[in-house]
Amino acid sequence: MRVVIVPAPFVATGWGIPTVCVRHGEPAAAQPPVTFRTLVPGGTVLMVIAPLIMMIVVLATEKRVVSPAWPLCARCLRLRALRRAVTATLLGLAGGLVVVAFAALESWGSTVAVAVLVLVAGLWALSRSTTGRIANGYVDSSGQTLEFRRPHAGFVTLVAAAKQHAGSLPATR
Repeated sequence: MRVVIVPAPFVATGWGIPTVCVRHGEPAAAQPPVTFRTLVPGGTVLMVIAPLIMMIVVLATEKRVVSPAWPLCARCLRLRALRRAVTATLLGLAGGLVVVAFAALESWGSTVAVAVLVLVAGLWALSRSTTGRIANGYVDSSGQTLEFRRPHAGFVTLVAAAKQHAGSLPATR
């Protein structure tokens, strides 16, 4: 898997950010503000039974870098809209199942169990619909760089050019 590293100050200031989409290398159709976060370790996903503990661990260890304007192409905007629609559908279905469970009192236990599973799926879908996830960007554990997974070659080329240009600038204090 190809990974490109971008310094967090580039992203936070908007300097040197390529004008093409990370995922597809297409020109940006929009440049919304994006918050990139650290990648949650896989083991924490298994802590469904203790979501409060998971949230405390994630919030305590999470690093964020906010970009004032990040390029997202039209395809990424459609993907984000689709993921949000799936999220809304799943969360609405979970709410509907809870209402049905209380209306049909004789089988409420299994209906609530299914509603909880649909709710978890909806929350997972919600986490996948953020602009940072659409761009496949993650802050490293030090908070100093971002990693973009599976970047398009056009994005990689523009990042390399920005890094080379930054290296030729005089150091400031």
